[in-house]
Parts: sequence; C-alpha cells; structure tokens
Amino acid sequence: MPSKLDIKFGVSFHFFYIGLIAILASLLVMIYTDFKTAALLGVIIGIFLFLSPSGTLFDLKNQRYKQYLNILFIKIGTWKDLKAFTKLELLVNYETEVKNYRSVNTRVNVDAYLIALSNKDKDKIELKEFTNYQKASIYLKELGTKLNIETVDRQNSKQKKRK
Repeated sequence: MPSKLDIKFGVSFHFFYIGLIAILASLLVMIYTDFKTAALLGVIIGIFLFLSPSGTLFDLKNQRYKQYLNILFIKIGTWKDLKAFTKLELLVNYETEVKNYRSVNTRVNVDAYLIALSNKDKDKIELKEFTNYQKASIYLKELGTKLNIETVDRQNSKQKKRK
C-alpha cells in the first residue's frame, strides 16, 4: 500500500490574474523586443501560474495531510495532523435553481454529494464532490479503506427526512 495519497481538485485559478499578466507581458516582450527566449519562458511560467491545480495530499505513514496549491510542480502548503479527524462522511446537498426566461420559469434540481473528513469539533476537510450517488458511495468506501477510518453515509438519513 502506498504511503502517500493525492486527491486532486483540478485547476484552482488562485493565481489567475498573475498568470494572465505574465502571459500578456511576455507576449508583448516577444512582439516588440529581441528577447524571444526570455519572453517564451515568461509565457510558459504564466501558463503554469494561470492553471495551477490544487488538492489534498495525505501522508499515511506519518498520519498527516496537506492542502496544497501546485505551482511549477511544487506542492505548496503546510502539513497538519490527521489524527484529530475521526470520520469520513458522504454529505448530501440538495440545491434548486429557478431560471426565468420570457416569463417561463424553469426549476432545476441539483443533488451534490460531498466526501469530507470531519472531527469531533465538526471541522471538515472537503475532499471531492460528485453528482452521482453511486460513484460517491464507491469512492467513500475505497477512501475509507485507504485511510483506515470510519465512514458515514448521510444519504440514507437525508432520504428518510425528505419523504
């Protein structure tokens, strides 16, 4: 079993404007000066800043986790103790949107299933979000086995309350 587990969230856009400015400035330098190589390097760095992914990294051997931002393949974040978290939960969020167009109302229901670590103080670390309950349930069981932690499925209790 691997000692590290990486759960990626995807592109975070934390450095969206910095990356955009770096790309635009580098393109201007490339067009109006003779520093083509330096400008190309600036464009590449700008793209990495623009599309910096984020996630949560677990060190299972040392029982710690880090919520990180990946910039130029370096995962920036601080390690925190994982021992305080006692449950891995599947949380349910029911949302309804009403869209109006030319006096026609359309109601859209969206069910979101969130996998989160929680502790006794009800602090939560959100790990992954799903729109399909079966996929979320399977992921909950797999991750609970990898982390060796109690899993709680809140979907069943929510369905009983909705009926």
